[in-house]
Amino acid sequence: MAAVPVQNAREKSAGSSGILCPPDPDITNAAYPDVVSLSLDVGDLSVGVLTNSAKPREGGYGYLLVHGNLSSKEMYRQAVQLLGDAGVYAAAIDLRGFGTTEPSKAGTELKPIDAANGLADWANQVEATASAVVACTPGLSRLIYVGWSLGGTVLMRRLRDNA
Repeated sequence: MAAVPVQNAREKSAGSSGILCPPDPDITNAAYPDVVSLSLDVGDLSVGVLTNSAKPREGGYGYLLVHGNLSSKEMYRQAVQLLGDAGVYAAAIDLRGFGTTEPSKAGTELKPIDAANGLADWANQVEATASAVVACTPGLSRLIYVGWSLGGTVLMRRLRDNA
């Protein structure tokens, strides 16, 4: 399976939001031709994201997929492809400490999850990443969240904190 290039989110801005959106990537994976891997700068993180090229209608929705423990966004590659085939936008993200998510500034270390905050660190990352995904996707106005295992627990914390 050919590797999909990871691109940095530094070339296109989402208006006055201060969010830097990635350029439109080249899709190079023959097994999943509509799925691309990219990086999205969110706060102090460069978050790994898989997305498809489905274009939401103005005010439309999409799916944000959050992986479980000992996994990554890659567990959702086929789902992202199938949703795209059905014309539905989807993005799968890597939580901090998993997959390709790393510090956004070169030479800095990835901070561990703060034991005093617990799941709140990941829940805050999901909230910020979701905002960036919406800002960087024309037509997208809301997301339906899907979490597996740890991802589901993180989403429950996000819901509790942002009800």
